[in-house]
Formats: sequence, C-alpha cells, structure tokens
Amino acid sequence: MTTDPRADTLTQRRALLRRMLAAQDADAPRTPASSAEPMPGGPSEVVGSTGSTGLTGSTSEVAGGAPGSPPLSSGQRRMWSLQQLDPNTTGYNVRIALDLTGSVRVDALVAAVDAVVARHDILRTTYQVEADGQLGQVVHPVLRPVFDVRDLTDLPAGERSARAGALCAALGSTPFDLATDSPLRVGLYTTGVDATGASELTLLVVAHHIAWDDSTSEIFFAELVAFYRDGDAARLSPPNQYAAVVATGAGIDAGGAGGSAGGAYWRDVLAPLPDPLVLPELTGLEAAGGTDQSRTLRPGLAAQVRAVGRARGASSFMVLLAAVTDLVHRYTGASDVVVGVPVVNRDFAGAERVIGYLGNTIPLRMRITPQDTFATLLARARVVCLDGYAHQDVDLDDIARAVDPDRTRGDAGLFSVVLSLRSGVLEPLRGLGLSATRRHVPGQDARFDLTLAVETDGDDLSVEANHPATARGRELVAGLLGQLDRQLAAVTADPDVPLAELVTLEAAEHDLLLRGWNDTFTPPATDTFPRLFAAQVAATPQATAVLHDGGRLTYAELARRAHRLTRLLVRRGAGAETTVALAVPRSVEMVVAVLAVAASGAAYVPVDPDYPADRVRHMLTDSQPNLLLTTAAAAAGLPAVPGLATLRLDDPEVRAELEAQPERDGDTVDTAPHPDHPVYVIYTSGSTGAPKGVVITHRALANHLVWAVRRFPGLAGHTLMHSSISFDFTVTPLLATLVRGGAVELCVDSPDAISHAVGAATFLKITPSHLPLLPSVRFAEHGPRTLVIAGEELRIEALDQWHDLAASGITVINEYGPTETTVGSLLHPIEAHAIAAGAVPVGSPVDNTTCYLLDGALRPVPVGVPGELYIGGVQVARGYLNRPGLTAARFVADPFGDTPGGRLYRTGDLMRRLPSGALRFLGRVDEQVKIRGFRVELGEIESVLLGLPGVAQATVAARADGPGGRYLAAYVVPETVPEATAGAGLDLVALRAGLAAVLPEHMVPATVTVLDALPLSPSGKVDRRALPAPRFGGDPRVGAPGGADPAEGAPSAAETGGDAAAADGPAGRAQELLLGLFAEVLGGAAVGLDQSFFELGGDSIVAISLVGRARKVGLRFTPRDVFAHRTVRALARKATFEDTGTSPGAAGDDTRGVGPVPATPIMRAFAERGPLAAGHRMSVLVETPAAVSVAGEAVLGQALQALLDRHDALRARLRVDDPATVSLEIAPVGTVRATDVLRRVAGSTGEETAAQVARERAAATAELAPGDGRMLRAIWFDAGPDRTGRLLLVAHHLVVDGVSWRILVEDLAAAWQAAADGRAPALPAVATSLRTWSNGLARAAEQRRAGETPLWRDLLTGPDPLLGRRRVEPDTDVWATTRTVTVTLDTEIAEPVLTSVPALFFAGVEDVLLAALALALADWGAGRGTPLRSTLVLVEGHGRQEAAVPGSDLSRTVGWFTSQHPVRLDTTGVDIADALGGGAGAGTIVKAVKESLRALPDHGIGFGLLRHLHPEARRELAALPEPQLGFNYLGRFDATGGTDGGSGTSGTSGTSGTGGSDGAGGFRLVAGGLDAAYGPDMALPAGLVVNAVTEDGPAGPHLVAHWMYADGLFSEASVADLADRWCAALRALVRHGAGDGAGGRSPSDLSLVALDQGQLDALEAMWRNA
Repeated sequence: MTTDPRADTLTQRRALLRRMLAAQDADAPRTPASSAEPMPGGPSEVVGSTGSTGLTGSTSEVAGGAPGSPPLSSGQRRMWSLQQLDPNTTGYNVRIALDLTGSVRVDALVAAVDAVVARHDILRTTYQVEADGQLGQVVHPVLRPVFDVRDLTDLPAGERSARAGALCAALGSTPFDLATDSPLRVGLYTTGVDATGASELTLLVVAHHIAWDDSTSEIFFAELVAFYRDGDAARLSPPNQYAAVVATGAGIDAGGAGGSAGGAYWRDVLAPLPDPLVLPELTGLEAAGGTDQSRTLRPGLAAQVRAVGRARGASSFMVLLAAVTDLVHRYTGASDVVVGVPVVNRDFAGAERVIGYLGNTIPLRMRITPQDTFATLLARARVVCLDGYAHQDVDLDDIARAVDPDRTRGDAGLFSVVLSLRSGVLEPLRGLGLSATRRHVPGQDARFDLTLAVETDGDDLSVEANHPATARGRELVAGLLGQLDRQLAAVTADPDVPLAELVTLEAAEHDLLLRGWNDTFTPPATDTFPRLFAAQVAATPQATAVLHDGGRLTYAELARRAHRLTRLLVRRGAGAETTVALAVPRSVEMVVAVLAVAASGAAYVPVDPDYPADRVRHMLTDSQPNLLLTTAAAAAGLPAVPGLATLRLDDPEVRAELEAQPERDGDTVDTAPHPDHPVYVIYTSGSTGAPKGVVITHRALANHLVWAVRRFPGLAGHTLMHSSISFDFTVTPLLATLVRGGAVELCVDSPDAISHAVGAATFLKITPSHLPLLPSVRFAEHGPRTLVIAGEELRIEALDQWHDLAASGITVINEYGPTETTVGSLLHPIEAHAIAAGAVPVGSPVDNTTCYLLDGALRPVPVGVPGELYIGGVQVARGYLNRPGLTAARFVADPFGDTPGGRLYRTGDLMRRLPSGALRFLGRVDEQVKIRGFRVELGEIESVLLGLPGVAQATVAARADGPGGRYLAAYVVPETVPEATAGAGLDLVALRAGLAAVLPEHMVPATVTVLDALPLSPSGKVDRRALPAPRFGGDPRVGAPGGADPAEGAPSAAETGGDAAAADGPAGRAQELLLGLFAEVLGGAAVGLDQSFFELGGDSIVAISLVGRARKVGLRFTPRDVFAHRTVRALARKATFEDTGTSPGAAGDDTRGVGPVPATPIMRAFAERGPLAAGHRMSVLVETPAAVSVAGEAVLGQALQALLDRHDALRARLRVDDPATVSLEIAPVGTVRATDVLRRVAGSTGEETAAQVARERAAATAELAPGDGRMLRAIWFDAGPDRTGRLLLVAHHLVVDGVSWRILVEDLAAAWQAAADGRAPALPAVATSLRTWSNGLARAAEQRRAGETPLWRDLLTGPDPLLGRRRVEPDTDVWATTRTVTVTLDTEIAEPVLTSVPALFFAGVEDVLLAALALALADWGAGRGTPLRSTLVLVEGHGRQEAAVPGSDLSRTVGWFTSQHPVRLDTTGVDIADALGGGAGAGTIVKAVKESLRALPDHGIGFGLLRHLHPEARRELAALPEPQLGFNYLGRFDATGGTDGGSGTSGTSGTSGTGGSDGAGGFRLVAGGLDAAYGPDMALPAGLVVNAVTEDGPAGPHLVAHWMYADGLFSEASVADLADRWCAALRALVRHGAGDGAGGRSPSDLSLVALDQGQLDALEAMWRNA
C-alpha cells in the first residue's frame, strides 16, 4: 500500500489553519500576497536612522513573558491570524503621511514619538507562539520604532517630493514581523528649507492594525504635539493601557454573540444574506495585488454634506453611506447591498486615552428602490446606522458565525465594499503654526474589492480608494470617484431629486456613450433585396449562382426559375403583408422559393420539416401563411393545418404550371415591395412556452446586405452554406452572396457538412461550436477570404489552434446580433495576438445601428460597468407577429435617437464596454441562452417539462462542464418523493419521449437529473449555482435524452439499455475499441454497450471527435453513423476496419507542418552567438536485428522513407536571412528520398571498432548541409545474414534533440517490421507539428508571457561575481578551446542522490544537484577569496513544456525543443561549514534551491520566449548579464543499452538521453551510442558548463558529471577543485538525509497557505514532536 503525500499535506494544512484560527473562525477578508519593496536608494541614502527592525537587545530587556502575559483581545487575535496567513501582506499596514511646512524640529519630533511609545505598552508589544502552541504577547520595556530620517535637500528641487513619496511607499509597503518588529515605523523626510529657516518635511507614520485603529490616530497625534511642545508633557493624564482595558471586558463583546441579544439583532438584519456583489473589474481577482488612488472632491463639498445631514437629522457619514449605496447600485445593479463600516467602539470611560485596536467593523445592510429620492435613501441610511451603532460591540467574527454559521458564502465574507470616515489628524499640527496637508501613500494589497476612506479637511472632502491592482480596475475606480464627486454635488444641492433621474456621468463621457460610439450613419439603402438581386443578375448573368449535389445554376437560370415561381405565387394571392411558408429541404428549389416569395412582396416563413409536429403546427397556424411551399417528401412529415393551401414544388402538375409561365431574363420583380413591408418571419424560442415570429422588413434586410457586402469581401467568391434557413444565421451566406455576385454552395445536410464541401471557400459563417471542423475546411489560397464566427460566445482560447487562418490572409470577424435586429448588429475583427485570453469582444455597431448599455432606469452605464444592451437603428425588426404585448415590452421608444418614432430592442444581454468602445458579452439578464448558435429560452423548456406527467417542479440550466462543451441540463422534482425511493416514480423514458416530441433537438436537455427539491436562493428563486453537476452515464438518478444532439427523436428501447448493459462485456475487437473511445471522448464516463452516445453527454462536435480518434486506431465510420447507431453495440456492427497512418495526413495528424518555421528560442540563442555550423550534430548508434540483412537494403530504405515522410523536421532546410536571423523551411512529403540518405557499409563484422564508427560518423557529418536541406544521414553496417548489424543515424542538431531519438528509433523499428512483413509502413500520427509549435511559441511570447519580464529582469540584475579570469567572449571562446574534467560518484552516493534525498524534501533530482552546486560554489569562492554566495546559472531543460502552447501534444514531434533559463543559486545566511558537514544548513539550501526553481513559471520556458521572441522584452533582457556557468542534468542512461527516462535535452556537452529507447522491434541502442558535437568555431554559451548524467550499470547507478570549460577562462586545477567540492557537497547532502529530522516541505508544497520557510519548519517540528 502506498500513501499519497498530498493527502498528508492537506491534513497538515487544515490542522495548521485550525490552530491559527482557534476559537475565533475569523472572517478573513482577501489579502493577496505582495512582496516587500526595498526602500529606494538603499542604506547609503540614510542620513540618520535609529531604532531597530527587530529585537536585538538582551533577554533582560524583555518583560511579561507568556505565563503572566495579558490576554489578547479578539481583534488582536484576528489581526495576528490574518498576518500569519499571508506574512507578506501589507494590507493591515496603516499609513498616514503628512506634508508639513514651517519651523519643524526633526529631533523634537523623534523625541516626541519616543515619548508617546513609552506611554503606551501596546506600541512596545510583540507576539509569539509559545511551546504549548498558544499565542502570547510580550510587552518590552524598550522597543523603539523604526525611524527613517533623511535629508533630501541635496537632490534637485524638482525631484524631492517624488523621492519622499517613493520613500513613503517603500516604508509603508514593508510587511511587519509581529514576532520581532515594533508595530510602529516613522519616516521623516526633509524636502526643503527656505531663507527664513522654515522647513518642508514629510512625516510618515506606519503602524500595524494590531496596535492601531482610527481613534488611535487622533490620540497619537494629539500626544505627539503635546510632547513636541513640552518634552515632559506633564499636563497629559496618565494613559489607560490597552491590555488593562481588554482585561476589564470593555470594548468588543467577543465570543458570545451567537446567543446574545446583539447576535440575534444581526441575525434578524442580515439573514438571509443578499447575493454577493460583483463589482466589474474588481471582484474575483484573487492574485491581482492591491493599489490605491485618491481624489480631492470639489471645494466646499464637506460643508454641503454637513448641511444636508443637519437638515435631515443625519451625520455626514450617513450622507456618504446613502451616496455610496446609490453608486454601488449603479455599478452592480444590486438593490440589496451590505457595506462594511469601521466603528470606533469606545463607549466607555477613559477611551480617549487608550491607544490600540478597539475598533470593529459592522455590516450595514442598505436597500434601494427605483422610486427612491436621495432624501428617502438618506432617511433609510440614518435608521440603519443608528441601529447598527447600538450593536457595534458584537465582534465581526461573531456576527459572521451568527448570520452564516456554515460559511456558505466561502471566501465572499459578509461584504466586499468598505466605507469609512477617517478621524482628522491635521488640526493638532496646524496648532503648532505649521501648514499640514495629507499625502497619499499607495498600498500594495487589497483586502476588499473596494475600500473608500473619506477624510474631511475643514469644508473640503477627499476620498482614498483601495482596490485590486488591474489597469481596467484603476480606470473604473477613477471613474467611480468622479461620479461620487458629481453625485454628492447634485444630491446636496437637491436632496429630493429622484435617483433614477440623477445623471452622474461626466458630460463628455455621456456624449461619447450615446453619440460618439454610435456615429454609424451612412446613406441608407434605396433598393430592396429583390432589386439588388436583379441588378446582380444583369451584371453577371452567366456567373455561377448556386451549386448543389453536383449541379450548378447561373444567375440568369436562377432568375428565370424564380421569376416563374413569383408569377405563380402572385396569382395564388401572395403579396405585401402576407406570408408564405417554406418547408423545402436544402436544395436549389429552396433558393428559388426564397427569391420568389421576396419578389412577390410576401414574407417567407422558413419551417424546418425536422422540427417536432407541435412546433411546426404552431408556426403554420400563428403565421397564417397564404400558401405553404414544400416537396412531396417534406410534406409527408408535416402536420395537417386546416385551410392551409399547399404547393408541392416537385408535383408534376406544379412543374408544368411553372414551365408555362413566361420568362423575362434578369427581372424577377413583378411587384415592388415597400421598404417597410415584411420580407421574412423567423421563429425563435419563447419564454412562455410558445415560439414567437420575428418580422423583418425589406428596409432592415437591405441595410444588412449592403454593409455585409462591403465588410465581407469574401462574399464575391465561393460561399459555403451549411445551416437551415429557419435560422437567420443563413441570411448572410445565402442572400448577401447573391447580391454580390458570388457562388453559394449548398452543403450536404450533415453536422460536418463544411468538411465535405466541393469548392474552396472564400466566405464561411460558423458558430464557435464548429471551430473543431476548421482544419478540414478547404479555403481558397488567394484573394479576399472571410470567416465570420457568430451565434454564441466566442473565447479566444477556441481560436488559438486556428491561428494560421490569419497568417494566410483570411479575415476573421466575430459577429453578434439577435434575430430581432436583422442578423448582425455588432462586428469585431479578430487580429492576431490582440486578445490574450477570455471572451472575444462582440465589437462595435454596424452601419445605421446604435447600441446602448443601460441600467434598470434606462441610463447609460460608464465604461467597464455591465449594462443591458439596447439596439436601435434601421435594422430593428417590426416586432413579434401577432404578439402586440410582447412587442411593446421588448421594443421600446428610443429616448436618445433623433428619428421620430425610433425604437430600441431590449436584447436581455448583459455587456460591458471596453475603453476602445467595443462591447464584450457577459451573459443574459433573463434566462435565455444560446446552444450551438440557437437561441433558447429556458422558460420554454421548463414549461414543457412541467406539462409532463409526474413532474412537480422543473428548472433548466445551461452548463459548460460536459464532454461536449455548452449543453442544457434539466432538473426535475417528482410529484411524490418517498424518502427511500426518490425519483423512482418518475418515468424518464416517457419524459424523454415527451421532450423530444415537442421541442426541436437543440432545445432537448442533454441530461435530466432527479432531485428531492430544487435549491433556492435567499430570495426564494432557484439557486442555479447550487444545482449539482450532472453525472453522465454513471447515476441512475440522471437520465439523458437521446435527442441531446442526434438528427432523430427519442432513442429506441434497444438504445437506452441503461445500467444493465454494463455487465455485458465487449464482443469483438470493434466493441472493445469503441468502449474505450466512448469513455475517452466523454471525459471518462462509465459506458455500457447499449447506452446512447448522446445519453452519455455527446453531441455533434464530440461525435466528430469520436470519428477522428476511431480512425487513428483503424476503425472507420461517419458522424452520421453515430447519429443513426448511437450505442457501442450498434455502432460496432456498422464500423469497418482499415489500415491506419499509411501516410502523413492520416486522422489525428497535424497537417500544417509544411512551410516556413520560425526559429525556436534555442535556435535563436545559438544563432545570436555566431553562425550555425554544419557540423553541429547529434548521432545515435543502434543495433539492428539479423533479419535486416536478410530483408536487404531496399526494405531498410522503405522504413527510412516512412521516417522521412512522417517527421517534418527531417525535411527541413535552414534559411539564413542575416547571421542572427534564421528559420527553417519544411519541404513537402516525398521531397527527401531515403536513397539519398542511406549508405550501406558491406562486409561489416557487426563488432565495429570505435575508430570505424568515428570515421563513418565524421564522413556523415561532413555530408550534412542544413542550407541545402541535408539534415540526416544513415550508415548501415551490414554484418551479413544471421548476424546483428549496426545503424548509425547522424542528424543536424537543428532538427533533433534527445527525446527525438526515442521517437525516431521506435518508429524506424516499427516501419522496418511492417516493410519486412510486406505491409506499407504505418507510423502513428504527429499531433502537433514543429511548425505549429514554433508559431504557437511566438504567439505565447506576445500574449501570455510579457508579465514574466520583471521576474527575469530582477533575477539577472542581482550579484554576478566573476568566476573565471574574465567573461566569455564569443569570438575567442569557441568549442575548439574547451577542455573537460570528468568526475564520477559511485552507487553508494548516487543511489540516495537520485532517490531518498529528493524524496525527503519533496523535491527532484535536479534540485539536489543544484543545491550541491550552490554549496560547492560558495566553498570554492571562499577558498579563492571571492565571495560566491549568489551566482547565476544557465539551466537547460528538455523544453517540451506543452503548457506553453495550450492544446499541443509533443509526444511524437521530432525537433530541437531545448530550453534554457537562468537560475540564481543563493546561499546567503547559510552556514556553509555546517552544511558541508551534513548539518541543518544542508537541508536549508536544498529547500531554498527548490523554492527558487518552483518560483519560475512552467519550468522557466518563458525566459527563452521573452529573450528571443518578444520585441520589447528581447531588447531589455539582451542588455543584461548572461550566466557564466551552465548546468544540464540529462537524466538516467542505461549503460547496458537503452535509456530510462532521461530528460531528453539537447545536452550542452553533446551527450543526451533518449528517454527510453529500449530496443523496440530489435533495434537496440548500443552502449555509448549517443553522441553530439559542435562546430569547432561555434561560440560557447558559458565559460563553464556542467553536464551530469546517471549511468545505470549492473551494480547500480553511477552519477557522472562532465565539467567543460574554456581554457582561456579557467585552469584545469581550478575546475577540478570545484568539481571535487561538488562531489563533497553531494556526500554532505546524503549524510544529512540519513540523520534524524532531515527533509520536510517548503512553501510551494502548501499552495493554500502563505507561510515562510521558518514558520513551516517550526510547524513541522511541532508535528514531529507530537
């Protein structure tokens, strides 16, 4: 039995947190970690610095140890716990900075601070965890604050203030160590002295909240001034000590709120809690850090606030609370808001003399209604405040326990917005005759989403806002503060103003939102669609208009046929304000019908014959069509509608009647539709249960067509139309193509229709769900090409793998538009690398369209704030057919437009405006969603569910956690739910049939989950967030309709066998394969032989993935087969077997590998140092089975050809644009012939000498010519029949690395075996080509890695002492100058270095080897008199970090992937002698090195991307020092032949593990058969390079290290000395690991808790002792 160390770690984390938060369950607000910022300038700038950062005195100075220490208050315990949870946080640092001008005596201020500290014990208190685990406080007789006293007058006058600000920020952003530090720091920065002696000085006070609250500020500065005036300050009353006050029980009522009257009050007020606030750009940014910004409001505003408050019987704070409540409502839409309010809680005698944290924070709940005036809201705030103040003595933690005992809100806490009114501290200093003003000091942490601290200064107000640090968050909060300024001015001028009428936006922003970003006017279209089409017919009569089923129709032919049908329709009564229903399958007849109905003046109503009968009947009844156009086959499936005339277009009589109509070429228009007449009616989902018909006019359609033709140039070419005309998605590809002169190809009616198109596309419109099909779509190679993505939310991650579309010149556009505004209303061109992650914006409005984001009162919302989208302009629909009430509700009067009678369509979509003006989709206001591009009202589905037998309650949610992406999940509660048999009475089969009979397939939920009850929110609504995730295929209480995505209705009984089928094992190979494939594509779902693929969560896109994966293993079937035969059993009967991988391009292959390949970072790194030599090669020598000789050279050549054709890199050619700019060009398959690569050496004995192999290797190397594409040579040593031979493969390093050899040797063995058996070699697919990977790295450098630049910059700019005689010089220090010292550690040391020592520290082998290197360098440097406590090392890795390019799979990709990145080995503070003796220092350095490596994202691959691929970072990092020492651990090498999991890197020394080539197919690696070499003139990457490798021999592993050095930089003796010290350090680490108490975790092992190494070591010691 094995134990998972992670489980043990989690248990210890929980135990740690329980101890730290014992007896209080602190409601800890979010405190993102931040690093302490060093004080700018360093110690050299300090003029006078007194005090201490910690305890340096003797123990005799410390009084009040734990046994007699006073008890801690609940506030102290909470603040201590919060600081320990994140020791680097500065979120609890109180910062007060004042700019003083006048006669200021710095020494007197220092003495005054000391005097105040001497009066108050709390300012001389530290906190320690005692041996019993309890927290105690230590009051020190003397514990001076840290004083940072600086005279900045030597700086230029213009720089002093900024310098003072930087110093304030640095001191204020340094974390406190509460165990050793004084809780107080003081900065005194003199910035000027005038001729009269008056000084300009910045005074900074930084205190930890554990010893400070807002009232403390008043007391501290009052006493400070008193001591400044009079050193003795004898008139001051004796202080009340904080500990004494806490001991008497004054202040906070801690611990008993659950049953107290105070606790009951807060329960009544807050339960149930409102939904957490979601502040745009601020909520949920856990790792954003924090920032501050301040704003001084307009003059006199404090006086106005006081005046309004007095008139209404309220305080200034109550006025501010009312104003902030309205502001939060505007930014979040929430009408029920909880605001955290700090209170002083000093209602006891002598409180005015107590310094310390007696404050509390109380949650005040405010509600706002649409009818509120500011006066009514202020009255409400007054009541809420007074009631809250009366219960302010209940500790916040106790309130949280009382209100939310189960902590159901998790990290959300009780509130995320805090408002405070600070005490004034300026007046006492002004009383000294000084000028005093506040200086803003920014912080680095954000404890809440938004903290607003307001301060009055006479009649003026200023506000400081603290919030998460993001660029957009800063912009949003800056706007919010501006709105607060304008809002307070407005409401204090007229408190009775209705809040709904209050405009708080700045005039310029208001105008930009309403007009600037909606300036889309263009001259409107004057022609209707029929006339636009007629004009195109006249222009290009013989051009192809429509292609379908192998046939084509010219524009003239199409026009003639449409004209005949138009005349017939008119005679049958079609005309303006009438409708004609179209139930015609996708065909030329369908296109003719659309044209004819539009030309007749009627509106066409598309009806999909595959829709359920009840839905079709509703559409045909509701639209009251004058006529139904259909075909005989389609009509057979349509429900009968009494009185509806039907015209079957394939009826012989109808055909004859059409043929009899006269022809007039080029003129399809007998009537002239008015622009305001309807042109089509399309039915969309309805929330009441019935679909509704959207009426679109000719004017709206013409506007869409005109701008589409201009914006989508690809319409002039070849358009693929693949969707039903019942979906307005098809309007653009069909109608816009026909008015532009392009050709419309009607694709087959299949989910993967676009994959089988005949023509090369120039225009394609798809939904994001279709993106997986794009690689199979053939686009035209030249000319304008347009890809439009629409129908549902698009995320940039879905487009990442299709980046080469943009590279090939295809325009990609994200389109948004509800049916009610004619197809498309917003467009966003997608430019390469413009969006790093997340949702792609939906863009800006199209021609003659306006888009407003409005709040609930129809007011425009600010940039960045969510609002509901209202669309106006020419394209707005007439309304809903025969639904005047619904039309009036959704189409409202336009209050902003200039057009009389203008209307806005209320979309129900929540969006946010970006600073560019583009809009980004956030979600739905109501419950409508889109599934595969179809709009779905969840209410309609719920209505159907509730009408089915046995269903008492139902809800439907859109989810994205299924194997097929976004899907519908239904939840039902049966009418009766017996306790023991919940759900047993509900017939899921009948329910499934009922859904599929009524709803179209895209509206049928993919799953139905039976619940005992629906979870409800506090407001009584269904809490969708609490709905359980469906369990596909594994839970008998979860049923999934087969109609989740198939083309037909409910599955047959044979296809829904359920759990019973699981016991039936697979019969035959096909079933066995399909069981595994089903589980693979469905996310590991349990699969039965007779369970429907769709029942298990599949859909059309997942079905296509299933088909592709099946083809990889030789099983062939089509997506349509999956729909028709949905179970493993049925599909196995249909599937056929085929050979797999017979050629590149087989299923699963990345077929984009041919063409230019940008150089990878490692290639660029070598090219920067000098020309890439032809002799820079790697080679491998393998043993070949005797049968190779029997089969002959031709068979081996056939296998080698398969290798060349499968692996793109072997067909590469080096392109050198200039000496430092290189790239590869991959030639097509077949370009490189095996006959040119393979050479046979006859008569070999099979026991070639090393000299013979070396000669052939040298000859092969000489033949390599990267510029000519000669990258590989193969030499076969033919030993003759019945004898094993040898095969030497020599490749240029540009195209292989260590891992590549494993792939190549295994493939060569497999290909040879196939060829020898008479079969065509079939090699597995390569999922990600070298070209795709290289392009992906370039995108990743720009999109995802820029944020790492400061990390690498800081790492490289640290100490870098000289190691050799000088630094490496590329022109001098070349590979010809290298020498090597080799050291070997035997099994006794190597075995624990590889196993037990890393395991003790939860580390890797490389961590241990580098820790030893750090110790060796420090010891070596000390012996030479050169301190080497911090050294840069260039570490090499295999570089196949697939996370760098999401979605990549490099398991079978051949190429040079090596990565290099710097690491800093730092032994500062470590006792080197102790460590080398095996003492505790040895463990310390292992943990330190491990942490430094873990701090590098994705194993450091980002460094190479930034250093060589990112334009800005490249320049910055190139200017910094490069490491002088390189290190590469190559993994374990089987010295007996084969390898065992080496790292597979390139090997700076030229040695590399293959990662496990263990003799596949008889091709076995010869011992010592791996080799590499560099061109003699190639520059060295570093002056000293260490290549370590583990060689596994019969007696166990040996660790071998080759120390390669430039002889111009190092002597052999010095390198040998360093190598010996490294070996000694490894022995020391082994000795340390064998001792008691060795090992342990480091902070990166505990990601949920922020602890430093010292804290963690102490805790682990406690656990061990326990």
